[in-house]
Amino acid sequence: RRAARVRITAGVWTSWFLARNIRRFWSEDANWVPDILASNRPVDLARRQADIGIRNKRPDHDWLAGRLTSRIENAEYGISEEVTGFIALPLDGPPSPTARWIRENKADRIVMIASDSRLAIELAFEGIGRVVLPCFAGDAEPRLKRLSPPIEGLGHDQWLVAHHEARHDPPVRAALDALTRLLTDSSLRSDTV
Repeated sequence: RRAARVRITAGVWTSWFLARNIRRFWSEDANWVPDILASNRPVDLARRQADIGIRNKRPDHDWLAGRLTSRIENAEYGISEEVTGFIALPLDGPPSPTARWIRENKADRIVMIASDSRLAIELAFEGIGRVVLPCFAGDAEPRLKRLSPPIEGLGHDQWLVAHHEARHDPPVRAALDALTRLLTDSSLRSDTV
């Protein structure tokens, strides 16, 4: 029997969280296989560019169904309090809320630009600057310390979203149920101080 592929789109850090916890929500004997598509740009679920989206807001179209999973907070991370500068992402393309927050609140302390989030965190490991990360990602990284409380205005609800009709397909339904269990498991995420 061949398992159905279920395309799951999420931001970079949520995709990282899914990969890091793959064995908690999927196994080879499932009737579906996750294709994890990391992108901070919107992927059109209506046109079936993906089967499931993990989003930072409730779906606002009638043909999309959503399920609230958790609250995501963001904070500053670095290797020590002595690191006071920030690593920013470039301005090309639509900036993420965290990238915009750094530009609006820490512009005078930007010490380096990194082309993507993974590169930014590698620079933070070297003590070049601080990065702003979702707490579930930053707290899971032993090489970094949380250097601020959750940043006001950057917290958001996380939604599991699927096309209204596709969500009834057995493989998509199985994936939605598995992802819901993972994303609502508060023992895996520390999004508070």
